[in-house]
Amino acid sequence: MDLREMISARASELAWQGQAACRKEGVNAEWFFPSSGNSHAFTQAAKDVCATCPVRDNCLRQGWADGELGTWGGVSYEERQALIEHEITVDQFIELRDQREADEAEDDDA
Repeated sequence: MDLREMISARASELAWQGQAACRKEGVNAEWFFPSSGNSHAFTQAAKDVCATCPVRDNCLRQGWADGELGTWGGVSYEERQALIEHEITVDQFIELRDQREADEAEDDDA
């Protein structure tokens, strides 16, 4: 694979980012990468945005695989590190999260 093919492949891998909820007007990038002063409130604001995002899983996979700092796919760096230390894979986490959200939605309907 030559350099042009590698760049094209990487661009295809990241095409989902244009659909991310965090790219919308009015969303503060600092929520996803907070300084220590407002970290809890900003991280929660980021998670709220992520909860509505159509590409949340793609984002989480990138943050998980690349060891990115900040909140990716609704999960903070510290949370991802704890999950990794407990040998939970990104796929296992997504499955557990989706089941929890389905259970909560079912409880809300009851």
